[in-house]
Amino acid sequence: MPTVREEITVSVTAEEVFAYLADFRNERAWRSELVESHKVTSGPIGLGTVFEEVVKPPPPAPRVVMSREVSAYEPSRLIAWRQRSGSWDADGHYEVFASAAGSRVVFENVIRAKGRMRFLAPIMIPLIRRSFIKPQFRALKKQLDQSTSVPAATG
Repeated sequence: MPTVREEITVSVTAEEVFAYLADFRNERAWRSELVESHKVTSGPIGLGTVFEEVVKPPPPAPRVVMSREVSAYEPSRLIAWRQRSGSWDADGHYEVFASAAGSRVVFENVIRAKGRMRFLAPIMIPLIRRSFIKPQFRALKKQLDQSTSVPAATG
């Protein structure tokens, strides 16, 4: 199955990076296609927390509504999710490692295209990687490296 992977090193502690990434609503600051992100479940972010997201792909594609449920949660180290939409599903994670420079962040998303998207996936995945994932992680790195205090995840 197609996998998208990216890795960055930032100058912020693993605890701060994890707290920021664990609240998927923060992704609106660095994911240009993410229009909305709402936490649907109550309580603190953890295993089973559900977010609803609205993504606006490049024209002429319509907006896509998807849900993302936290499927693994290890504070300061790993947050994984299952993402569902009409045309594809994905299992992804952020893994955070302490490093001499601050933290290393590894992102991985395994994509399962559905319906007609299965035929487009071999073309779309490299385009997604080049046009979205790499620029997004450059923006995330810049944001985290320039931040003096990364906001923590909230309930």
